[in-house]
This record gives sequence, C-alpha cells and structure tokens, in this order.
Amino acid sequence: MLLLLITVSCQKEYTVHVSEESTAAAAFIKIVHASPNFRSISGIQDTFNIYIGGRKVNGAALAYNSIFPVAGTNTYMAVDAGMQEIRFSVPGVVNTDSVNIYTLNKQLEAGKHYTFMITDAIKTAGKDSARIFVEDAYTLPAAGNIRIRFIHAVINDTAGKKVDLFSYARNSTVISDVSPDSVSGFIQLGYNQQTADTFYVTRAAAAGTPLSARLILAKQAFNATNITGATDQRCFTLYYKGDGNITSGNKARTLAGFVH
Repeated sequence: MLLLLITVSCQKEYTVHVSEESTAAAAFIKIVHASPNFRSISGIQDTFNIYIGGRKVNGAALAYNSIFPVAGTNTYMAVDAGMQEIRFSVPGVVNTDSVNIYTLNKQLEAGKHYTFMITDAIKTAGKDSARIFVEDAYTLPAAGNIRIRFIHAVINDTAGKKVDLFSYARNSTVISDVSPDSVSGFIQLGYNQQTADTFYVTRAAAAGTPLSARLILAKQAFNATNITGATDQRCFTLYYKGDGNITSGNKARTLAGFVH
C-alpha cells in the first residue's frame, strides 16, 4: 500500500517526498474531525485512529478540531487509488486497533484530491455530500484572486434554517442559503492582501441585507495568521462547525478554514 504525505497547493505544485512515478497511481485525502457530538452519537470516545486499506495511517489519535495530515494545512495523505476501506478505531491499551467505530468503503480515483469531514451526521447521512466526503475539484485562480468554498457542518442548527457567508470587505454575501450537511462549489473572489477581510456566517437573509441587520453566528478574520497560506492564487475551504447551541468553549459554533 502506498502511503506518504505530500504538500499540494492550488497551483498543483508539489513538495517532493518520493519520485513522481511512485505517486502516479495515488489518490490524495485530507480528514477533518468536525463532529462535536461524536461521543454521544457513536456511544464510544471521540478520539480515534484512522485505518486505510487495513493500515493505521495517523500518529497521535484524531480528536475534535483536528486535521490529518497535520504537517501543514495544505497537506494531503497519498494512498493507493481504487476501492479503499476507511475505518475509525478506538486505540487500545495493548493493541492499537481495539474497537471499530465506523467503516466507509470508497472508490478513490488516481490523481484526485478528497476531503473527508467527519460531522455529527456521519452515521445517518445517506450520501457522500452530506457525510461529508467530497472531491476537492479546484482550478488555479487568476492573479489577484482566490477561490473559496463553504461547508455547513453544524448539524444541529435550527431546523429548516440556512446560513449565508458574508464578506466584510465586500459588504455583501458571497455564498448564500447553505443548509446543514451541505457543501458549496468553489467560487472565485478578488483578493488584495493589503485589505483585511473577515468572513461572517449569518442567518440567511434577503439579498442586500447589511451585516448590521443580520444575525451573526460566527466569524473568522481572513489573513495569514488565522488562515495559513492566505494569499492570492490559492484555494480555501471555510467551514462552519461546532454545536449550534453553544457560543463559548471548545465545541462552540465557529468558522474555521484551511488552504488546499
């Protein structure tokens, strides 16, 4: 089984750890733990090991708010393409593979990149986009631009309610009417690194509604300190995560992000 870490930017530039020939048949995956209620849903602890193709791939066990691989936010794990079993297991005292929590079989295509975001819907979701297992299908933005997509991972949000992603610098909504368990496509936005921006998650509102008249649920400053690699000609995922009923603490609803 092929297993290595490889750094991938939106421009498809690689930090070479192995020869190109050895990655020719590889698929690339990133795993994000964004399930604040995993313990109550699964009935088992919410810190676990990851197995792909029967092999443990992580170092420290994955916990809530963790991303794997952790070598960098624009890092993917390379695995064999084809049908792969992805499994979560409670680490045992004697055996690293102790109690199986969850298993997913996925057909991974060579050369493609995927994000598997673990949410509170992991055991009830009926489709990959709600699970959330999605292909990171992005293209190079033009100079002076970025691409972003938005994931709504707050599963216990108010029933029937949707959210908008609002840009302070643009004073407008950039992605609108997103339901829990949903993933937007990548959109292109102009980006000036000298002009600070903050993205807000707000309750969905009519077009043109100013920020001051919106219900703000979470926010995140968009800069190199808060979103590693925040510069133009890059691609980013912003994701709304946590418990929708909590406003403080480790599992509070928040907006986070990572660069591809």
